[in-house]
Amino acid sequence: MLRVQNKKNKGFVSRLIYSILKSNVESRDNWLLTLKEVHDREMALWGFVKEDYYDCVFGYKLTNPQTVSRIWRKIQEVNVELRGSEWTDRQKLGGMIAGEIGNGTSQLFLFN
Repeated sequence: MLRVQNKKNKGFVSRLIYSILKSNVESRDNWLLTLKEVHDREMALWGFVKEDYYDCVFGYKLTNPQTVSRIWRKIQEVNVELRGSEWTDRQKLGGMIAGEIGNGTSQLFLFN
């Protein structure tokens, strides 16, 4: 079976996510909506039926969700016009969490 994780297909996935972000404004604030679109298109392209979705995801026949998330974030970082209305808030929140970890005030240190 096909494995999407190879380098050749990452270019395909990047172009697909770029296209989704360009055409679907809602997907700019919701990476899970982008994941759904990517997986729907991959399943249609390779002839998988919806009933086999979980087998395809856990059988590594579809793009890994973390890969979609990383590419989604990177495309928005580079392409200002593809950022959603919540992009700035997500960046601020990420900075606050990083600051808390640096200061030792994060909940992540609860179990030390």
